[in-house]
Amino acid sequence: MYEEIIIRSLSRAATCLNLIGCLFDRCIKPNWYQSPDRFDPDAVLAQVRSLAVVPTVLIRNLGFPVWFPFTVFIERFCVQFKLPVAKLRK
Repeated sequence: MYEEIIIRSLSRAATCLNLIGCLFDRCIKPNWYQSPDRFDPDAVLAQVRSLAVVPTVLIRNLGFPVWFPFTVFIERFCVQFKLPVAKLRK
């Protein structure tokens, strides 16, 4: 019974993630005890803070929705670091 519910829930979540083109997801546990029907807001808040969910949303809403590989970032913004690109590639 519970297995069917979990499988349906995961299937719906996967379908939703595929539709919106999500690049990553973060799992947050409702409590530290792994017990059903128990919600601990302090545990959830601690996880949200440690996963940096709010800052990530704020940064993406400011117009930085794309993550760059470190090498691409350095090539684009090396002027800020006052380093030549050729020196960084070595």
